Amino acid sequence: MRRRAWAIGAAVVLALPLLGHGAALQCAAMAPPAVDIGRLRDPVPASDDPDRRELGTSWARHRGAIHEVRLEGTPEELGYANVALLYDDQVAIERDLHQQFEHFVPYAAARSLIVDVARLRFGPLDQRLSPSYRRELAAQAMAFSPDPFTSLMDTYPRFVFLHSLYDILLSFERSPLIGCTSFVLRPPLTRGHTLVGRNFDFEGPQTLDDHKAVFLILEDGHIPFASVSWPGFIGVTTGMNAEGLTVVLHGARAGDSRSHGEPVAQTIRELLATTHTTREALALLDHRDPMVPHMLLVADGTGDA
Repeated sequence: MRRRAWAIGAAVVLALPLLGHGAALQCAAMAPPAVDIGRLRDPVPASDDPDRRELGTSWARHRGAIHEVRLEGTPEELGYANVALLYDDQVAIERDLHQQFEHFVPYAAARSLIVDVARLRFGPLDQRLSPSYRRELAAQAMAFSPDPFTSLMDTYPRFVFLHSLYDILLSFERSPLIGCTSFVLRPPLTRGHTLVGRNFDFEGPQTLDDHKAVFLILEDGHIPFASVSWPGFIGVTTGMNAEGLTVVLHGARAGDSRSHGEPVAQTIRELLATTHTTREALALLDHRDPMVPHMLLVADGTGDA
């Protein structure tokens, strides 16, 4: 009888991780929205510049060690072109992130547990994204083929988590000594212009510096904007739109992180794509619900910051 009790107890203990993993998968289940990107095609070299690869009206080329990328069209077209033009760089970045994960968490069971805890805590993250943002990510997932990393998570939900990674990691990072610095110079010191500068000195992996890009985003029906980012990343951490509005992200450690709310990179992108002035941007921010606390520097062409 005692042996039977021990056997039942052992079976329960062994089954718990599997049950927990199944619960995590169910809790964070994400299905990509249906997207139509028309006829699938590959980028081609430009006739006047072999370094520039074109896909419709979108293109990418090198400026020294930096990518210059122009994306134009619907959310689906933006997402597909982002990956199609920069696939190799996106694979290199994600591979390095996985290698960093394996280096600092060398045991596969521990890595699986961390991923499952994130799934359970943050649930269906994509429901906190706008419909157009989800369609853009779904088009990215469609273009990201072959996908070398499906053993960890399917493409679409993995992309959703990667685009929320800043918010998720900031909820664990507690050091008050790490941060970025920005400044604003305004008239009359600048001959009528507004000058904004920043550094980006967070302790991220070297691959993000090696593969950085300047994006020019022309989404249908929205204000064009430029951002400094990485291949595959559709959010914004630093950018300026055609109306002269600039938004810069800094991590903050005031207040508590939450398992709900909107990833900040999506919020900043919407600010740049839809608002013209600092006051308009602040009015939009009043109605947002962030996942974790942040500091945003907002400035416009009039010097209002």
